[in-house]
Amino acid sequence: MKQSDIEMADMLRESGKIYAVIAVIALIFFSIIVYLIFQDRKIKQLDKKLEELEKQNQ
Repeated sequence: MKQSDIEMADMLRESGKIYAVIAVIALIFFSIIVYLIFQDRKIKQLDKKLEELEKQNQ
């Protein structure tokens, strides 16, 4: 690993900005999780509607 990468991490940790970086990463991660959960619910609803339509057409 490069020495400059380590120095940058130390600088962020010393200034307290590392917590802002971690907070942004966590926010992005949880936003993606929430988005995927909502998409899963929508897909399940569409699947149920499709099954109902298939039953009606038989």
